[in-house]
Amino acid sequence: MQPSRPDHVTALAALWPYLRPERVGATQPVARLLPAARGRCGVYVLTFADGRLQVGQAANVVSRFATHRKSCDDLVEMHFWRFARAGLDSAEQAALHALQDAGFALRTDAGFSAAELRAWLASPPADTPGCDARPVRPQLRASGRDRFARLAADPRFDPLIPALRRYLARTMPFPRRTELSGWSASACPQTGAGLLTVTVHGMETLSAGAAADDPDRTIIQVNLDAATVQRYQGAVDRFGAAHCRTAGPGVLTVSVDGARNLMRLLDVPGVVDAARRLNLDLMRKGPAVRWRSHSFDLADLLLEPAAEIGGDPFAAGLACDERGDIPRAEHLYRRAALAGDPHAAFRLGELWSERGDADQAEPWYRMAGAGGFHGVRRHPAAGSVYALIEKGRDAQEQGELGRAAQWYRRAAVAGSTASYLDLGDVLALRGQFGTAADAYRSAAGSGHPHGWYRLGVLRHEHGDLDEAEAGYRRAIDAGHPAGWAGLGLLRHQRGDLAEAEACLRTAVAERHTESHLHLGDLLHERGDHDAAEQQYRLAAAAGHTAAVTRLGRLYLHLDELDAAEPLLRAVAADDPEAMYLLSQLLDRRRQCAEADGWLHRAADAGHERAAALVAAG
Repeated sequence: MQPSRPDHVTALAALWPYLRPERVGATQPVARLLPAARGRCGVYVLTFADGRLQVGQAANVVSRFATHRKSCDDLVEMHFWRFARAGLDSAEQAALHALQDAGFALRTDAGFSAAELRAWLASPPADTPGCDARPVRPQLRASGRDRFARLAADPRFDPLIPALRRYLARTMPFPRRTELSGWSASACPQTGAGLLTVTVHGMETLSAGAAADDPDRTIIQVNLDAATVQRYQGAVDRFGAAHCRTAGPGVLTVSVDGARNLMRLLDVPGVVDAARRLNLDLMRKGPAVRWRSHSFDLADLLLEPAAEIGGDPFAAGLACDERGDIPRAEHLYRRAALAGDPHAAFRLGELWSERGDADQAEPWYRMAGAGGFHGVRRHPAAGSVYALIEKGRDAQEQGELGRAAQWYRRAAVAGSTASYLDLGDVLALRGQFGTAADAYRSAAGSGHPHGWYRLGVLRHEHGDLDEAEAGYRRAIDAGHPAGWAGLGLLRHQRGDLAEAEACLRTAVAERHTESHLHLGDLLHERGDHDAAEQQYRLAAAAGHTAAVTRLGRLYLHLDELDAAEPLLRAVAADDPEAMYLLSQLLDRRRQCAEADGWLHRAADAGHERAAALVAAG
C-alpha cells in the first residue's frame, strides 16, 4: 500500500520551519533509522490506511512506535520531530492545534468526523448536551453507587448541578456520545478534590471541593487552554471573581467560589473556547484513564433534561438562584417583577450588582423601592471575595505587602470580615502597628475572636504586657483557646511558672495543639525532661514540625546524640534553629567540616547565635 500524501508534514513545516522530520514506514527498522545517538525524544504523527492521523509524544519514540505497530494493523507510516523533553507538552499541543485547524481527521477523534468537530468548535455555547445515545454499563453503574450516595448527601452538591450541567454541555465535545470513552465524572474521588471531578484522558479539567479555610464554601477549579485565553486580551482577569494560576505547559487553572461564580465564568469571553480546546486536545490523546471511577448516577443528573420548575415564578426564581442557575433565575424574577412583585425587582437588581453593572441594577432597585420593598443591597464585589483573598495571598507570597494589604482591605469591605486578620498581619509586617491593631479589632468586632488573640500577640511583642493580657483575656472570654496559650506565655515571661503551666494545660485541654510546644518548653526549663519529651511528641503528632527541633534540642541537652541527630537532620533543611543545633552536635562528634557548613547555613538563614559565632571566627 502506498503511504498517504504527507500533506500534514507541510502543515507542520509552517509551524516548525527550522526542523526536518524523519519518516519511518510501518515495516522499516525503526531503531536503525532513528539511532539513539541522534536522540529519540520528540513529537510524532502516525498515518493510518484510512488517512486519519494520530499525534503523540515520546521520550523514546522507538519503543513507542513498536507498541503502536503491534496494536495497529493499519499503520502506514510515522513522521518524527525531535524536541527536548521540557518542550514536549507544548510541541504536541501545537501540532494538535495546527492539524485540527487545517481540517485533518485524527484517529483519536472518538467517533466524530473532522467536519463535526469544526462545526462544534465554531458553534455558540449550548446549554443542552444533545440527544446522542449514552453508554450502558450496568456493572460499572452499580459499583459507583456508594460514592454517589455520599456525594448526594452533601448539602454543597445540589447547588452545583446546574453549573456542572452547563459546563459539560458547553465545553465537552458531544458529551453524551463521549461519556466514559472520552471523559469521566467521579463522585467523592480519592484524589483529594473532595466533592467531584471531571476528567478528560488523564487530567482533571474540573474539580469541586471545600475551601481550605472554610469547609462550608465550595471552590471550583476549571482548567483551560492558556493560549486561547490569551487571545481574549485579559477577559478572565477582568472577571473579578476568578483566581488564576498556571497549572502546567499551556494550561491555566481558574478557581471560583461557588456554583454562581462558575455560571458567570462560563459567560466570560474566551472561557468556553479555551475549555473546548483543552478538552478536545486531551480527548485526542487517548481514552478516559479513570473510567473505572465514573459515576453514571452523577452523569444522569448532568446529561439528562432538567425538570421544569413550575408554580409561582418568584419562588421558582429563588430556587434557581440558590442552585446557581442564574439565567433561569433572572428570567423568572423578570416575569414576577413585571407582574408587580417588588421583591423580585430587588433580586434582579442584586443579579446586576453581582455582575458589577450598577446602571442596569439601579432601575430594578428603584422599582422595588416604589413597590415598598427595601432590602440591603449587595456589595458589587460580593461575588469576588475569594479572588480578592487569593490575590492578596499571592501578593504577600511575592513580598508585595502594600499590594497585599489593598487586596485584603477590599475583601474585608466586600464582606469577608475574616480578611481583617490577614490585613492586620500584613500591616504588622510593614511596621504599621496602630492600623494593624485597628484591623484586629475590626475582625474581633465582626465575630472573629482570633482578632483579640492577635491583638494580644501584637502588644506582647512590643512589650506592652498589660494590654497584651487584656487582649488574651478577651479572646478567652470569646471562647478562643489560643487566648490561654498567650496568657500562659505571658505568665511564663513574668516568672509565674505555676500560673503559666495552669494556663497552658487549659489551652491543651481546649485542643490548642501548639500549646504542647510551649508546655514542653516550660517543663524542659524546670528540668522535667520526661514530661517535656511527652509534650513535644504530642505536638509533633499534631503536625508541628518545630516540635521535632525541640526534641532534638532536648536529646542534645541530655547528651543523647544518637537520638538527636536523625531528628535534627530531618528538619534542618528548612529550620535555622535545627541547622544551628546540628552544627553543635557535629562539633561534639569532631565532624568539624560538616559542623562548620551547618553553622554557616544557619548564619545565612538569620540565626543570631550562629551569626555571632561565624563573625567571631
